[in-house]
Amino acid sequence: MNSKKDFDKPLLLDIGCGKNKLSRPGYKILGIDIWKNSDADLIIPANKLPFDNESVDVIHTRHFLEHFTYNETVDLFSEFFRVLKPKSKLEIIVPHVSCIAAFQDPTHKAFFTKRSFYKYQHTGFSVKNIEFFWFRNPYKGWFPFLVYPINKLLNTFHGLERFASIIGGIYELQCVMEKDQLELDFLHTPGAKLSN
Repeated sequence: MNSKKDFDKPLLLDIGCGKNKLSRPGYKILGIDIWKNSDADLIIPANKLPFDNESVDVIHTRHFLEHFTYNETVDLFSEFFRVLKPKSKLEIIVPHVSCIAAFQDPTHKAFFTKRSFYKYQHTGFSVKNIEFFWFRNPYKGWFPFLVYPINKLLNTFHGLERFASIIGGIYELQCVMEKDQLELDFLHTPGAKLSN
């Protein structure tokens, strides 16, 4: 688990950590997963976190949210909102819809583009930053001279997302959201609202 010296560090939850629990200097990191063979510190569902209200500094998820429907994700975001401190960060990494990897896993229920994250702001989070990665980040392959310029281009001109299929798709995107009480909208309905 974590040593005594970790108690003074900000608390980061790695939700759905699997076998690759996040490592980040300066944080007390707790892995959360339902898989018993994972590196998780707590084997529990992510929508029932055993933490006090506003007691967590950062929540990180990597290739996790795509396994849930819209309504299930709203439920998860509500729990994240409850445990996160005001103005704390929610870091999300998911496969991009243009990548074949998004469809290879039959347990994926949701597919994401840049605009997808704005559909969850009503749960009390504002979008602060979105980044595209042509290959898995951090990239450890043989062609950084090709990958890094394409990443730079995609992140300079987000409109190029529409043409991602030309370059074989975007592998993943990362969204950083911030807990923001002003974004909470309990009357929100998904999709377009019909006028009378």
